[in-house]
Amino acid sequence: MRLCAAACIAFIWSGGACAGYVPRSALDEAVRIAAVTAKSAPDESTLAARLDAARLSAVSDPLPAEAELQQTLLRLREAIAPQAATRMQVEALTDYSPQTYTDALDDERARGGLTVPAFEIAATARGTLRRWDKAAHRAALVSALRRGDLEALRAIDDAAAWREQIAVASDAELLLLRSADSADPGVRSALALRLGDTSLARDVLRAPATPAGLTLLAALPEAFESTVALTLLNDPDLDSGYRSAARLAMSRLVWSAETQQALLAGLGDADGASSAQALARDPRNLPALRRIIADAPDDLSLRRALLALHWMEDAGASATLAAFSHDPAQPASLRAEVSQWLR
Repeated sequence: MRLCAAACIAFIWSGGACAGYVPRSALDEAVRIAAVTAKSAPDESTLAARLDAARLSAVSDPLPAEAELQQTLLRLREAIAPQAATRMQVEALTDYSPQTYTDALDDERARGGLTVPAFEIAATARGTLRRWDKAAHRAALVSALRRGDLEALRAIDDAAAWREQIAVASDAELLLLRSADSADPGVRSALALRLGDTSLARDVLRAPATPAGLTLLAALPEAFESTVALTLLNDPDLDSGYRSAARLAMSRLVWSAETQQALLAGLGDADGASSAQALARDPRNLPALRRIIADAPDDLSLRRALLALHWMEDAGASATLAAFSHDPAQPASLRAEVSQWLR
């Protein structure tokens, strides 16, 4: 939010009028009129002409001019392949300085006399350009796929457009997109899921962790057969940034002794708390956790096994913890801590 320059600061304290200030009631009416005008334009050329006229009149009559600028920019987003001259006009508005200000929508700020730009012309212009660029990239992707042109595909550097195309691509198109070998983690993750490509999924998850990789990891239990998903989630070369999430994802696989063993083996490492949480989600893990408590390979594994029982919503788990808290053979500090859990 931006204040309306020094004039508005004076306005706050003196009660005077702020240059460029309009009440919201007047703003709403200006937007309504501008929207009707923009909707009535028959073609892109007419919209471009109105955009130019509104820009020129913004200094002398800013309210209707800025309302028309914004509504015309929004309407221009519908253009399929805008003319170069139209694009230049929109680009010229990406650093537009607001002339009209109104009350902040936030009640507390409004009570304090704060004002904000009535229209975000520059942001709307940038959004229009992004919309055009994405549409152009999608069209280029479709064209390159139809021609089977790998070099043309590789030249399209728009990961969002790639992901959108992957979502609707045919099997043959997916294979061609895979052959283009995009380096973007989001593209590679989307392809791995659509193709069921374990090799590609493994490559993504061995590379440094990214949000796209986490999305892929979370989808593995549903996207791949359980034994395949377990192999990917329990990969010793999995990037460390994925390990905690991978342990939790294992709990969503079809239960198996292999999954259980993978989680038990991880209790004593840096991500052992996630293993404990995953084990706690299925009471079938209770006997194995009891064995860990009876013969823990190390103190950390013992603590994590107890933590899993603490999180497990099962009467047998509670009974095991109660027995542990009264076992004089167990460390006194741990017995005291477990007793606190049971209160």
